[in-house]
Amino acid sequence: MPAFCVGPATAQAVEGAGGVVGYVGRGGAADLAEGAPLDGLRVVFPHSAGTDRRVVDRIRSRAARLEDRVVYHTRPRPPSHEPVDAVLFGSPSAVDGWLMGRSLDGIVLAAIGATTARHLTERGHRPHVTADPPDYRQAARLLARRSNHGIPRP
Repeated sequence: MPAFCVGPATAQAVEGAGGVVGYVGRGGAADLAEGAPLDGLRVVFPHSAGTDRRVVDRIRSRAARLEDRVVYHTRPRPPSHEPVDAVLFGSPSAVDGWLMGRSLDGIVLAAIGATTARHLTERGHRPHVTADPPDYRQAARLLARRSNHGIPRP
C-alpha cells in the first residue's frame, strides 16, 4: 500500500524505511487533505492528538473510508525567559508551549508553514514570515533576510 506523505521529508523517510510513496504534498496535513487523490480510497490517517479536526473531517469527506488514528500526543512546555529578538515556530504545539509562559509581543515571529502560521494568527499574533512550502531552512532564510534588510522589529 503506498504512503501519501505530507511533504518531501516524510516521503524521504518512508522510502528510507523501504516503503512506497504514492503522493507527496507540499507540506502539512491540510495540503494533503486537499491535494491527495483520496477519492474512493480506504485511508488510514495516523496523526497527533492535536491535529486540526477540520483536516480530519476533510479527509473523511473525500475518502471512501477513513480510519482516524491518534498515534501520539504532544505536551507543550514553556520556554526559558531569556531575552530573544525572534522565534521560529515549527508546530502549533510549540506556539502553545511558548504562550504557557511568555508573551509574543515585540518579537519577530516566523512559522514553518501555513498550519503553524494559522495557529499563531488564531492566538492573536500574525507571523512576520511563513515558509511555503513548510521547511525549517526556508523559514530560517526568510527570517534572516528580514533581519538583514533592516526591517524594524514589531
